[in-house]
Amino acid sequence: MVRPPCRLVPPRPTRRRPRWGSASDAIDDDGHRAQVEAEQTLDRRRHGGPDLGGQWTQRVARSGDDPQPHENTVVDHTYPNGWSSEDGAPRGPGRWPRHLTVIAALVVGLLASIGLTTRLLRPLGVVSAAVRRFGDGDLKARAAVGVPDEIGTVAAEFNRMAERLEQYRESSLGELLQAQQAAQAAIDGLPDPVLLLDAEGDLRGANTAATRLLGIEPDRAGAEAFGAVDPAVRAAVDRLRAHVQAGKGAYAPRGFEDALRVPSAEGEKVFLPRATPLYAESGAVNGAALALQDATRLFRFDQLKSDLVATVAHEFRTPLTSIQMALHLCTEQVVGPLTPKQADLLFAAREDCERLRLIVDDLLNLSRIESGHIELHRRLCGPGPLVAQAVDVHRAAAAQAQVTLKTEIPPGLPEVFVDPDRIQLVFSNLLGNAIRYSPPDGTIVLRARLEATPREAGSHRALRAERLVFEVTDAGPGIPAAHQAALFEKFFRVPGSQGGGSGLGLFITKGLVNAHGGQVGVVSEAGHGATFWFTIPVSEATPTTA
Repeated sequence: MVRPPCRLVPPRPTRRRPRWGSASDAIDDDGHRAQVEAEQTLDRRRHGGPDLGGQWTQRVARSGDDPQPHENTVVDHTYPNGWSSEDGAPRGPGRWPRHLTVIAALVVGLLASIGLTTRLLRPLGVVSAAVRRFGDGDLKARAAVGVPDEIGTVAAEFNRMAERLEQYRESSLGELLQAQQAAQAAIDGLPDPVLLLDAEGDLRGANTAATRLLGIEPDRAGAEAFGAVDPAVRAAVDRLRAHVQAGKGAYAPRGFEDALRVPSAEGEKVFLPRATPLYAESGAVNGAALALQDATRLFRFDQLKSDLVATVAHEFRTPLTSIQMALHLCTEQVVGPLTPKQADLLFAAREDCERLRLIVDDLLNLSRIESGHIELHRRLCGPGPLVAQAVDVHRAAAAQAQVTLKTEIPPGLPEVFVDPDRIQLVFSNLLGNAIRYSPPDGTIVLRARLEATPREAGSHRALRAERLVFEVTDAGPGIPAAHQAALFEKFFRVPGSQGGGSGLGLFITKGLVNAHGGQVGVVSEAGHGATFWFTIPVSEATPTTA
């Protein structure tokens, strides 16, 4: 192959430094170089030489450091495949643009970074998802991360912790189930009905006795569990739950007056209701445990005792009346004169007979109160005449004990609808105790006053319910606060107290006042006397017809 001859080209100043030339004879810019290449290609074609693409000539400038002896000589160096001898960069049709190379490198780097980041963050996502599931209560959640780095170590520790917690949960759950079953078995073994209620009154548990005796259906939800229950039982359950929810503490019955009677296939059952609050972790009341103590046998025994006492008292009353009449005739010397010694004996016998008559009357009243068969013959009575009659009856006994009786009755008090004989018995019990325990030269004051108490009667207004309050105040030794709650119980006497009595007077007083729809109580301090009071509602002053 014949190499084309070199053509001399006039030198031109250039700013590009040649590979081995001086700075003043550098190669020109790209536009001039392209023109030179085009001229060289045209010249080779004219001389019949081959057209080698990518070949270009390089002008060499003379310089002091140039080893070439020729001045202003252009040497044509050609390289195959379009590569130049200047900087080795691709030229001609097959070259790759430099900006595309940069873009390709950036894309490759970006993809590699995304892949690396995804690979690094995927284990963290697995651990995070497992922790989230575990926090939601899924104790079987595990972090399956198969990398031996720090994330894999954290995942392994998490899996170990989850495994231990799951084992503890299973063991604790088993113990709780056993404890619950044991508690349920113990409750089912009780013969008395037991109910567990939440704050809304819904049934949360019941024993076998509640199902059998009350008709509770624990398998049904909400109010449907009480669908077959007697309305009286349902009302008692609501009342006990309201007592507990109000923060009043546990509820205990005062006696058979709080008993609940429920008909059953075995006959009438008598229950004494009790309630205990259930507390949440915060200390708030969130439910109640109700127990209905089956007191049917005790009630029957008490009823038999009351019937026996009533029968004996009634049988005693007839001969006692005859004895009392005979002693009265003898002491009045109707059947003949008496010696002083005989008169003293008969007067002592008559006093003992009178005391015995009072005890018999108390026993009869007790039997009537306990049976709930108190007959009241009511009529309109003014408070002034009632108090005056009570004072007249006890004036002689007060004078004998050197005690003064006073009354404080303001004018204009309304009449009350009461049984005057029963109210006089109440006054007799209170005045008798006051005279018995008052010191000589003491004063006993009987008062009557009108008291108004607010009562809700609608959503936007309140009516005022009035009641008469009767008070008996003495100057006796007073009653310690520890014994005041038991004063109105049967056969109770304050320890260390003097004087006779059966211990039934205040119990009978309470029963008679309650039968009139009133209340009774005491205010006292040790060493400062006592004030016994009872109320009669004014709303009862007018008889109503139903």
